[in-house]
Amino acid sequence: MRISKYIYLTLLSIVISFCAHAEWTETNLRPGEIVVDLMTNDNIKISGSFYYPDDYLSGNNNARTKTYPGIILIHSWLRDRSDWTPLIPHLQKAGYAVIAIDLRNHGQSDGKQYWHKASYDHLTRMLNDAQAAYDYMAQQPFINKNRMAVMGVSIGTIIATRLCDKINHSSKAQPFRAAVMVSPARNYFGVTVSSAIERCTATPFLFAIDKQDPSPTDNKIYTSGLKLYQNYRGKKKLLEFDGTGHGNKMINTLRFIDETLTWLDTYI
Repeated sequence: MRISKYIYLTLLSIVISFCAHAEWTETNLRPGEIVVDLMTNDNIKISGSFYYPDDYLSGNNNARTKTYPGIILIHSWLRDRSDWTPLIPHLQKAGYAVIAIDLRNHGQSDGKQYWHKASYDHLTRMLNDAQAAYDYMAQQPFINKNRMAVMGVSIGTIIATRLCDKINHSSKAQPFRAAVMVSPARNYFGVTVSSAIERCTATPFLFAIDKQDPSPTDNKIYTSGLKLYQNYRGKKKLLEFDGTGHGNKMINTLRFIDETLTWLDTYI
């Protein structure tokens, strides 16, 4: 029996959502983590985790008088913020404050149901979720608002790039000092990234792609990401894998973690 593409994606969304969903309770928070509820400007409650830098938690009085750079993490379609778990302790140890959110209708966040019916409108509205994360980070008195970075994976790269475009051209904020894009693509559900990334050239971009990326949403993820890298006119670096897998699979590797920390340290 032949299964339609729509039914396949529907079943896939149910399975992946069940497997990827993570609970955040007082008993399973990592050191320095607090759960935050953010309200977007279109009135959607977004759940996130904010992580203090290890130095801030050290008990050293001088550490509480310093300011720290901030990192915003945006996950991919049908996943949640737990995908960033392998990287976060390393960011904390390196002196970064971190916020990882669940996009609307993912993880613990509210929002429109039936995400397998993803639309152009739905995806573009997720910029509001990322903006809420940025605003929360920028409001913390110990965060250096001039030393911020954004990271995205898969669909999250489109949202991260659009946030970069918005912040970099705001009269009230400094451009992002660095960005990391994992499994980026030029088009997801009709939402393109090309024009936004062309307006982000003040921000150095690290592109992480895999030659055998098996993403079900775009069988040309690798060539699409490679094209984005080649066309980007700002400072850039290509981190190329071969057979590791799509998005969150790369995040789990020591190579990705090491390269990301080096990239952030260089530009932040």
